Amino acid sequence: MVLPFYILINAEKGQGDYVAQEAEKIKGVKMAHHVTGSVDVILYAEADDFSDIRRVRGAVFDIQKVVRTETALHV
Repeated sequence: MVLPFYILINAEKGQGDYVAQEAEKIKGVKMAHHVTGSVDVILYAEADDFSDIRRVRGAVFDIQKVVRTETALHV
């Protein structure tokens, strides 16, 4: 069963494009878009299980210039 989820990312000022490009390299990430508003990047990914979600979240947070993340599971 595929678990779809989103990660909302706040990046350092002016670093949204960089963060989105780096995030798209992570296995399981289907798209990452630099956007305007209260977050800088909206990422969509699919995981096989909850440990896979944790792996993606950890990889996103390891990207330089990421300040904060919030994960939302599709229900």
